[in-house]
Amino acid sequence: MRFLWLISVALLLQSCGAQWHLKRAIAKDPEIVRDITVRVDTVVITKAVELHDTITIKAVDTIQIVKNGVVVDIRRHFDTIEVDVQCPPDTIRITQEVEVPQYVPEKKEKNISKGALLGFIFALVLVKIVAAVLKK
Repeated sequence: MRFLWLISVALLLQSCGAQWHLKRAIAKDPEIVRDITVRVDTVVITKAVELHDTITIKAVDTIQIVKNGVVVDIRRHFDTIEVDVQCPPDTIRITQEVEVPQYVPEKKEKNISKGALLGFIFALVLVKIVAAVLKK
């Protein structure tokens, strides 16, 4: 009786391979092997940069220059020149599309593998032994 239990447990512990399960999943939903395109967005934010400088000259005057978002203020107050430069923070966006290939299993010929053949022989021997035990 122990021998029958041992053989039953051995048969229950045999399982299907991952390849078989993958083929079944692909047969149920072929969309899982379709190539997909992944969009990768990268955002780079720069810090604001300010520069303050003083030059001494005579007279009173104020000049403001705005170019590409950069504001330059030049103030001349008698013998002093103040220069203020403000560069606002900037955002740089980089977008790339990366194509991700999907796994497509190879189709193989249907042939009996060594494991399946050994399993079949084992099952035949098991049936023969069970029949001999039941006969006694």
